[in-house]
Amino acid sequence: LVDTVVNKNNAYSHRCPVFSISWTPEGRGLVAGNSQGEFTLWDGYEFNFLTIWQGHDQAVQSMTWSHHGEFMVSADKTGIIKYWMINMNEVKKIQGHKDAIRALSFSPSDLKLVSGGDDCVLKLWDFETGREERAITGHHWDVKCAEWHPTKPLILSGGKDHKVKIWDARTGTCLDTVHAHKNTVRAVKWTINGNMFVTGGRDQKIKLYGLRRTAE
Repeated sequence: LVDTVVNKNNAYSHRCPVFSISWTPEGRGLVAGNSQGEFTLWDGYEFNFLTIWQGHDQAVQSMTWSHHGEFMVSADKTGIIKYWMINMNEVKKIQGHKDAIRALSFSPSDLKLVSGGDDCVLKLWDFETGREERAITGHHWDVKCAEWHPTKPLILSGGKDHKVKIWDARTGTCLDTVHAHKNTVRAVKWTINGNMFVTGGRDQKIKLYGLRRTAE
């Protein structure tokens, strides 16, 4: 069932594009990041506006929560990555990429983080220290999406080169390349059990694959 809630009486409404949204870990709030680098927090039940703060100097392009719900990570148009505690206090700032960061995803243990950006690079980070462990190249154009496998050391990514790639997170080796779409791949997502993944592109298609590409 799908319902729509639009509260036109809110004291605040976004007056610029919203590029990223994410539920808070307990599901009671929604964080939205916009083109002016602002975060807004909304009540998850009535969608009433709660607060606003300046998170980045440039457009917020991506955000994600750690699996344990202790940290939110966000990234912007200039390649900056920021760590936030659950009370939204900023605790770390990293110059992650040379261009806009479009994707962030935690490893199952929350010890590692992968980022992907318009500089055509995926980067693996030690989350606690913020140290870059590996830069992964192989996409020939902007990386638009990436997600860590729910249980395995595998990373799924998609880009403007129309390709979906599966990477070994331990070595940075490309294990498979899928010529999935005839235009930019904008979304990739593992199933909960990690046996399949779905992709979405600007060619107006959604495709489903088995991990060994036994089904499409």
